[in-house]
Amino acid sequence: MNCCFPPALRRLAARFACLLAASLSALSLSAATGPQTVIVNDTFTDNERVTQNPPGTLQWFASGGTSTLAASGGTLILTLTGGRHAAAYFPETTIAIGESIELAFDFKTTAEFANQAGGLRFALLHSNGNTKVTADNSNLTVTYIGYGVTTNAAPTAINPTVLRERTSTTANQLITSTGSYIALTGGSGGPIATFTAGPVYRATLRVERLDTDLVRVTTTYSGGSLPAYEVTTTDVAGAVTAFDTIALAIGSANSVAAVTEITFDNVAVTHYGVPPPTPPEITSQPAATTARAGDPAVFSVTATGSSPLTYQWYRDGQLLTAPNSATLNLASVQAADAGSYTVKVSNAAGEVTSDPAVLTVDTTPVAPSITAPPFSQTVVAGGSASFVVRATGSAPFTYQWLRNGVAVPDATSATLTLSNVALAQAGSYSVAVTNAAGTTLSSVATLTVVAAAPTSTTLLNDTFSGANFITQSLPTSAHWYSSSTSSTGNLALQSGALLVPAGRHALAYFTESGARTLEIGDELRVTFTLNFSTVGNSSGGLRFGLFNSNGATRATDGDNASFTNYDGFIATTTGTFPDTDARLVGSMNFMRRVNPSSSGALLSTVGNYTAVDDFPGNSQSFATGINYTFSVSAVRTAAGKIRFTFQAVGGTLPAYGFEIETDSALTGFDSFAVLSTSASGSTFTLDNFVVTHTAAPAAVAPTILAQPQSASVSPGESVTFSADATGTPVPSFQWRKGGVAIDGATGASYTIASAAAGDAGDYDVVVTNSAGSATSNVAVLTVASPFSALQTWRVTHFGAPEATGNAADLADPDADGLVNLVEYALGFDPNEADVAALPATASAEGQWVFNYTRPVDRSDLTYTVQVSTNLQSWTTVAQEQAAVVGDTATWRAVYPQAGNPNAFFRLSVSLNAP
Repeated sequence: MNCCFPPALRRLAARFACLLAASLSALSLSAATGPQTVIVNDTFTDNERVTQNPPGTLQWFASGGTSTLAASGGTLILTLTGGRHAAAYFPETTIAIGESIELAFDFKTTAEFANQAGGLRFALLHSNGNTKVTADNSNLTVTYIGYGVTTNAAPTAINPTVLRERTSTTANQLITSTGSYIALTGGSGGPIATFTAGPVYRATLRVERLDTDLVRVTTTYSGGSLPAYEVTTTDVAGAVTAFDTIALAIGSANSVAAVTEITFDNVAVTHYGVPPPTPPEITSQPAATTARAGDPAVFSVTATGSSPLTYQWYRDGQLLTAPNSATLNLASVQAADAGSYTVKVSNAAGEVTSDPAVLTVDTTPVAPSITAPPFSQTVVAGGSASFVVRATGSAPFTYQWLRNGVAVPDATSATLTLSNVALAQAGSYSVAVTNAAGTTLSSVATLTVVAAAPTSTTLLNDTFSGANFITQSLPTSAHWYSSSTSSTGNLALQSGALLVPAGRHALAYFTESGARTLEIGDELRVTFTLNFSTVGNSSGGLRFGLFNSNGATRATDGDNASFTNYDGFIATTTGTFPDTDARLVGSMNFMRRVNPSSSGALLSTVGNYTAVDDFPGNSQSFATGINYTFSVSAVRTAAGKIRFTFQAVGGTLPAYGFEIETDSALTGFDSFAVLSTSASGSTFTLDNFVVTHTAAPAAVAPTILAQPQSASVSPGESVTFSADATGTPVPSFQWRKGGVAIDGATGASYTIASAAAGDAGDYDVVVTNSAGSATSNVAVLTVASPFSALQTWRVTHFGAPEATGNAADLADPDADGLVNLVEYALGFDPNEADVAALPATASAEGQWVFNYTRPVDRSDLTYTVQVSTNLQSWTTVAQEQAAVVGDTATWRAVYPQAGNPNAFFRLSVSLNAP
């Protein structure tokens, strides 16, 4: 960890105290001290450098002539023309776990340092079996090991201080050359400030042993106007734990020293034993929370104190059988889990109990929510298929699986298994999940059943059983690239798998050149195994992507390489539960790389991506040491459409994933990458990486297995027409009325929720796939009204069927002289005066002619035409239907004119007996 306080921050130190708490805690930890033993403390008060009598004095050796190093005025003076060092030996000291050793000294110069990298250098070393020098030496060229510091004190330096390790692999100059040192990861930093002439500065180098092969290395500077700062990091491999040598030096460039004279004083080496344990102290109390029944709940505590700390959780004072952890995860709370929770934190120095945190359980039923939907699949006839659904909400749940919207008999569990699958079982499957709060219908999964297995090609099957991971020899191995700046980066083989460290991606091309093209119906599937050695606490920390390089130059190194023109999709998911922000379910995201012309990072940033959709994530952490199988597939379902599926299973992790069809102009892919983001992300091994391309099954034209049936319903009743069909690919449905497509009626069934008279008619369905189409038989819908025709007419015009008030048969609400029964008989609107279409009399060819119009559907009425010559006696005359136009019929009655110069006609209407 790097930590520094530039001058501009000093004035804000108090204000930012809370924000810097994490950094300050690391500083205080590195400064923790136990029992102290002064190994040496040379103050040069005797003004000589040749007496070896620790702890008071040491014998100092110069890397140049004797004149370059002298003790005078109570200091050690190093005079330089080029780079020089002063070295001394002290009694060999080995630090045990929990112990540390520290080199500290004062220094000052007579001039400011020149702008040279590593102008000031010092180290704590071990002679490592080499013969120790006994006199001034031109320079020391031995395989000493240990830790050193180089500092560029010039204000233009970007990283003025660097922590380094000296290894036994080279024997360059002891410290005036850095050729035998490697920079420790994360061990650079410090303010940009100059060591000025005159002030006395204090420098330290501390090595603290944390474990068998793990040490923390820390350096500090203070003095003058220099802001006090600290740089610290850890050495995790080949840690040095024994020391017997001090080296103090000035670097040079082109044989010109950074400064011509430097004086050292109070050079001390101190051994610190294991600090006494400090009792635990709770710095962050568990917080009260409310959770719905069936949902997870989390309590957490933060405590300080000497390691190891142990945690015991209690509910209402009763010890829980929870893991020894600062976090208590309750996966699915019930009413009995409500109560007051506390945690006892203990170590060798004592114990402390937290404040109580109350868990309130809301038992109000919560409707089901689908967290893992069923996924589409293709099987060969005679094989088996399995659909699985996972839902959250208030238990218990009931399940009903549906095929093409019709319930599958006896399919009432969370898993639907179909054995000896027949071609006729292909279709769209979904499941209705029900509890006390309601029902939720899952998304649809397509089952394709083919007569014979489609052709499948293995593009890559990398088991990492070979000697390396940089051989492109498809399909048995691929050249894997890291997101570091070299082709292999931090990738490594480990136990027959590819080790991918935190913050790195592993990228492979599964074609020799160009993309693998997907025709409509083709599937590209990638499966692989991840085994975590560490699980990072980062939302969206795990990322997987399918890409098409679009002819761009393929990468030969990492995220610093150019990924211009790359197109593709990624899925992101969290590795831990809860994540860093204590979110109980880390969502998954499906994203599209939308800026292919950018040369930005492929996976480590999402700046070139846009979110397509998000889905429920996993509800528990990935465990270490478990093989998890991941599957990513892309199916080109149509021109311009791809269906993506992502699944993760393994261990006790509940299966989860998503399926989504999205618009895409992509027709193929050539590469895949997997990454764990950030330095605190997951470290895992990648194994059994398989990429297959499966051709679309042979197309078979649809066959209708079950025809829709005619139905008769009353107005307001529901009616459903259903059909069943098979074909490859699974066909689509389009329902029609009278041969005209019904908008949105594209399922295997069509429902009219509330039938009306206008819904009566002929219905059929057209079933289509890429191989052809089939049309079903016609199903006739009859809508039988519960009212008579006259009652229906009253409902239409008066809102009720009863013959009362304005709706009475002899009422005349529009005051046009025609009562309602006549208005009904002639097809008039009883609420609007209309006499334009009244019966009329005319003469033609020696005949009196009486014409009138009436609706064709008035079978409940009797129409009688009568004639009179004197308006006193009336005679019924015959009538006939003369014409029909739409729903209106014209009727005619004739009477001879001969002998009847005058004729009067009347129309009589009466209701037939029911």
